[in-house]
Amino acid sequence: MKMLLLLISLSALYQPMIYARTDYIYPGKVWPDVKSNPINAHGGGIYYDGEYYYFYGEYRVGKSIFSNEWQGSNQKVNMYRSKDLVHWMPVGIVLDLSHLPENYQLERPKIIYNKKNKEYVMWFHLEKNKKFTDGSGEAGVATSNNITGPYTFISASYSNAGVKPFSPAANTDSSNWFVRQANKRFEKYFSRGQPVRDMALFVDDDEKAYLIYESEDNYSLQVARLSDDYKSFSGVYSRILVGQLNEAPSIMKYKNKYYLITSGLSGYRPNAARISVADNILGPWVTLGNPISSFNSNDILTSFHSQPTYILKVKSDKYIYLGDRWDFKNNSYSDLWKSTYVWLPINFSNEIPSISWVEKLSPD
Repeated sequence: MKMLLLLISLSALYQPMIYARTDYIYPGKVWPDVKSNPINAHGGGIYYDGEYYYFYGEYRVGKSIFSNEWQGSNQKVNMYRSKDLVHWMPVGIVLDLSHLPENYQLERPKIIYNKKNKEYVMWFHLEKNKKFTDGSGEAGVATSNNITGPYTFISASYSNAGVKPFSPAANTDSSNWFVRQANKRFEKYFSRGQPVRDMALFVDDDEKAYLIYESEDNYSLQVARLSDDYKSFSGVYSRILVGQLNEAPSIMKYKNKYYLITSGLSGYRPNAARISVADNILGPWVTLGNPISSFNSNDILTSFHSQPTYILKVKSDKYIYLGDRWDFKNNSYSDLWKSTYVWLPINFSNEIPSISWVEKLSPD
């Protein structure tokens, strides 16, 4: 009986805290759903179907108190829906890879809709056993006939094996050490296919879809056009921002120009964001600097203590930056499930984007 009471007590200690609902978005603070539980959708994005917004991302949990084994890890995609971007109703787990023998770890899910096939297609970064070794990182694909799933896992692969890039942006400056390292790694993986890690997914005005992803052992990004069904690589791709060490890409299109907001390479630790622009999504891309606007140097150096994950277009010329404020205290992966979200408006001046802090956002 004492053991039973102890287990019940310990279980109660590890239940999610209940939070009061709010009528505003408070960047960086715990964001409760309509059932007063913290939203658990990290590294994800938003899909809008004309009626509802669907907020989805990595479903993360911590370590079990009874074991040192990682429990659940990030092998699932969780989803919520809302009509106003503030009050979110849980939909539940829409993709679950925990049954696969590869023990894949999932990050950065993104969803697009294929109008021709009337099918939702999800892409995501996969790692085996959380090793993150050189050359690892595959692109996972899953599909569903409904935005709310369930999504069926289709495949995992490296990108564009044995295919030469369409590369107006490839930098072959041999005097730059970082470019040399990127080029060496590109050649190393050419026959096998390029590694895929942090990613963005984008459907252009002509319905062509593109995957933008961290590659070449994190030294460069690549932009790959997808097949007509959005479920595989088409063989058309380019290397961009070669040797510039970007991750966490997010993309938007404004006045016929493409913009990428990325972070530097520091994992779950925040750093200074970068903004790049191109007239053609395949490049060349030009870096504009840091989009964070603040009088506080720490805000600029940490992107308001966040890492980009998605850019949400809410009107014809209105965009919101979506970032994760990773909870990585004491270098502990166990607390990543506690991470919060930093949503901030993106402003344009002379076609240059900037992001400033606001204490709260309203549905308007």
